[in-house]
Amino acid sequence: WHHSPSYPLLQPAVLANLARLFGAPAARLVFALLWLGLVLTAGLATWRSGLGSRRAAWVTLAVATTPFFVNPGGGGADSGYAEVFFAFALTAAAAGLLLGDGVLLAAATFLLPLLKPEGTVLVPIVALVLFVLGERRWWWPTLGAGGLALALQWQLQDRLVHHREAVSSVAAWLPFAAVAIALVPIGIRWLLDRLGCGRGIRVSVAVGVAATGIAILLALPAGGEGAVLGQFLAGFDRIGGKLVDLPTILVGLPASALSLRRFGLTFWLLLPALWLLWRRRGDPVVAATLPVVGLLALTLAAVFGAFLLSPETDVEHHLKSSAARLLSHQVGVIWLLIAVALPAANRPQPSSN
Repeated sequence: WHHSPSYPLLQPAVLANLARLFGAPAARLVFALLWLGLVLTAGLATWRSGLGSRRAAWVTLAVATTPFFVNPGGGGADSGYAEVFFAFALTAAAAGLLLGDGVLLAAATFLLPLLKPEGTVLVPIVALVLFVLGERRWWWPTLGAGGLALALQWQLQDRLVHHREAVSSVAAWLPFAAVAIALVPIGIRWLLDRLGCGRGIRVSVAVGVAATGIAILLALPAGGEGAVLGQFLAGFDRIGGKLVDLPTILVGLPASALSLRRFGLTFWLLLPALWLLWRRRGDPVVAATLPVVGLLALTLAAVFGAFLLSPETDVEHHLKSSAARLLSHQVGVIWLLIAVALPAANRPQPSSN
């Protein structure tokens, strides 16, 4: 309440209600279940993609033994932070994109804004990925779920930040803004498809849609200085002063990602995996990873942007306290890409004749 009253409350609400029903020690089992959900989502998505049970087992083991999640400390599975739940939801979103599972993708998109402030940024990112690379049949359930979650979070945020007993007249219109955020890109994509426009045109339009989305967020009460996200949105005025810290950010983020004590081989294997995916881009299974690559790229770009826009003046302290937590959200997504990138073990050998 005192540190960040606008912070999404899904995980605290779940924990509080379980504590009332079963007691605090039993309620903390939810953290173990969330970690298990993250691990199994990565493994089962690998298995469902047709890569075999052995590779699914390796992915499951890799995510389960990621040091960041199993070591004590802020962000770990038993720490009480929402990082594991958020990584769980983001991995489910990537799995939905990889498998073409609209239900899984919609469920994940609904959860993201209710878990962490970053989730409000992730909904437009998922929308952009779907706009450029996704099939239109995924749009209604996914953006509908994301719009509903934003409407719920924005109204609650308005009450908590401003200590109101009821939703303000301005916040009452937020559900309609969330619906518009979902409907406008759907309509634009439908029109582009009818006109036969290719992916290049969609990329150009997506840039304009993204700029419009940022302008809308800046204009909404959620972008106020009292909100967590609003403090970062106000940071567009601070970018000029933060450029002096750009070398520190460019060194600090990769250093955190490549730390074996935090993430093992996860980020070390990312670039080789992307290279292998590019080499095998004609493979239908590999082609299905393109939306996942887009999701990962935009999410990592948002992490980088967070350090440029942050109100934190001590960039080194901000990197030390936040970089690993923000990067941890990508672990399951990266291991899905690694699993697909590896060549098939039982590839048929060419005939000697």
